[in-house]
Amino acid sequence: AIPSNSITAIMGPSGCGKSTLLKLLNGDTIPSGGKVFLFNQELSTNWDYLKTQIGYVPQDDIIHSKLSVFECLMFNTKLKLGNIDNDEIKSKINKILKELGMYDKRDCLISDLSGGQRKRVSIAVELLTDPLILFLDEPTSPLDPQSIDNFLETLKLLSKRGTTVVMVTHKPEDLEYTQEVIFMSDKGHIVYYGKSDDYKSYFNVNTVISVFSKITGEQANYWISKYVNPRPLNVSSKFSQPIERTSSSIFNQFFWLTYRYFKIKTNDSFNTFILISQAPIIAILICIIFSKITSVVIFMITISAIWLGTQNAVREIVAESSIYKRERMYNLEIVPYIFSKLFVLSLFSVIQSLIFVSILTIHFNSNSNSSSLSLNNPEIVFLLMFFTSFVSSIVGLYISSIVKSTERGISV
Repeated sequence: AIPSNSITAIMGPSGCGKSTLLKLLNGDTIPSGGKVFLFNQELSTNWDYLKTQIGYVPQDDIIHSKLSVFECLMFNTKLKLGNIDNDEIKSKINKILKELGMYDKRDCLISDLSGGQRKRVSIAVELLTDPLILFLDEPTSPLDPQSIDNFLETLKLLSKRGTTVVMVTHKPEDLEYTQEVIFMSDKGHIVYYGKSDDYKSYFNVNTVISVFSKITGEQANYWISKYVNPRPLNVSSKFSQPIERTSSSIFNQFFWLTYRYFKIKTNDSFNTFILISQAPIIAILICIIFSKITSVVIFMITISAIWLGTQNAVREIVAESSIYKRERMYNLEIVPYIFSKLFVLSLFSVIQSLIFVSILTIHFNSNSNSSSLSLNNPEIVFLLMFFTSFVSSIVGLYISSIVKSTERGISV
């Protein structure tokens, strides 16, 4: 039982299950046994109600690198909290950025930030919804000592305001800022849970490193058998009532997801240029190889449409899987997410098909004679190419949803 308004650290050797425990506590993973209670309410059966009270920052970044810091926070606010006043959004964002020491970076692209700065932006995303409990997976690992001090002071401020913080950490100095600590041994056994000031006397050591040597290997069995839960869970019949959140509608999510996706593409101008330039490059190569229209040219047009459609889409879901998973945990609906992708990808298909068919029309119609075919209905060819490319984009998105890396998706 973790007390409210406290900061609790989870420590232990690599692979002992710290992140797994964190995921079980925040609802990311369903437990195979036992139950998790938040505010005296069982988490899995009250998930739709409780999920909006939870903030969670995993080890992977949960932010789009091709947005500015302000754009990232603004889109997240719109997606999670619905149509709230723009001035209120700006005020809230600026306040959080100042508290995290990131206000001077508000207009910088996230891709230009350091690892520690990106971690703070990820945390800022979660603070937008004023969570009552905040789960952090190794938040201080990419930070320098000065940034760690500032960051942990911010966590102390949050806990005083009413946010309960639970974080996985490997850094002994982090314990100076926490009230509680959980030490885990191999295979997920808890060997200590109590005040951060008391673990040294419990293990009869002077440093955290000495604790690690005692809770790994054969010595761990002694501490596993010695451990007794100092604070058993006592679920009362009286339920605490967290704050009721406003929700974002499906149409609102579709609009802001589409806007965000389009903004990501326009901000990433180089890759977008490479994406679109494939169409004229392939069309020009066809013009160089073929002087007149044959069945092979029609075949090449079809293959090109399939290639362009799948190539446009095959990275889009897998590349942001950690972001999708976190937003899905909060309130993201699948239908507006998929349709926002298809809407923007269809715009790319229109542009690529238009350029592609225009080049072929100019080439073959200028070279045609009475004995050769010409593209006398380029608009029909354009429509056929666009629809083929669009359907291929759907195939690309499907591939992107089942593979585990962008490289594997491209290979498929």
